[in-house]
Amino acid sequence: AMYDVNRGIIASSNGVLITSSGGGSPTPLPTSIANPDEYDNDDHRELPQLITLGQNYPNPFNPTTTISFTMAEAGDVTLSVYDLLGRRVGILQNGRLSPGTHTSVFDARHLSSGIYLYRIEAAGFTESRKMMLLK
Repeated sequence: AMYDVNRGIIASSNGVLITSSGGGSPTPLPTSIANPDEYDNDDHRELPQLITLGQNYPNPFNPTTTISFTMAEAGDVTLSVYDLLGRRVGILQNGRLSPGTHTSVFDARHLSSGIYLYRIEAAGFTESRKMMLLK
């Protein structure tokens, strides 16, 4: 299958997958199981989440906020903060960490009010979240 930048798939609020191609009308995708009685949930366990990035607290914040994340395995981690123009304005973690829950405090005394993004990168995983600084 070829990658098509004009085609998208989203999940509606009731869980139905919908596809659209080239601005056309959305089309529901088939998501039913042919023989639901033969489906065994034990054979389809969820994959473990290796890294979980929490929402910062407090949010909105002034001037500091705490960001937590959990790692299932030891590894190299970078936790950075960016402004909405994509400029990195802070690095909170950059190195090897042990498994477990970690917290970092972000001090934004030198920044203007606004929305910032924080991003974690580890073991090929990347996730970003928004936070708001109110001065």
